[in-house]
Amino acid sequence: MTEFIKKGFLEIENHLKNSIGSKFDRELLKNQVDTGRAQAYQVLEDGQDFGYTIIRQEKHDFVMCCYAGVNGKDFLNVIKKLAVKNKFKRIRFHTERKGFPKYLEDTDFRIRETVWSCNL
Repeated sequence: MTEFIKKGFLEIENHLKNSIGSKFDRELLKNQVDTGRAQAYQVLEDGQDFGYTIIRQEKHDFVMCCYAGVNGKDFLNVIKKLAVKNKFKRIRFHTERKGFPKYLEDTDFRIRETVWSCNL
């Protein structure tokens, strides 16, 4: 059984340090979690530590902001089941990780957008 335990940003930041990205991304995600726009979770699978994630909802989209944990491909399956259960129409992942596409092999995930930003 998969369990999502809600956490504060600072409680899981260290676990996500390699997947958060830039300092700009860190501040953006921290602000989103602190203001309730996004949620930070520790994920347990059968009572064992499985990973850490920050997610948010945008209209009918389930948005994965970042994830770090045991098995990315297994986690994709967990997220897909959670999104279907909650009647989302789409799942989106925001990542620049070069190895991420290997997790998407043999799935119906396709690249749809690239996001660019600048610090002001």
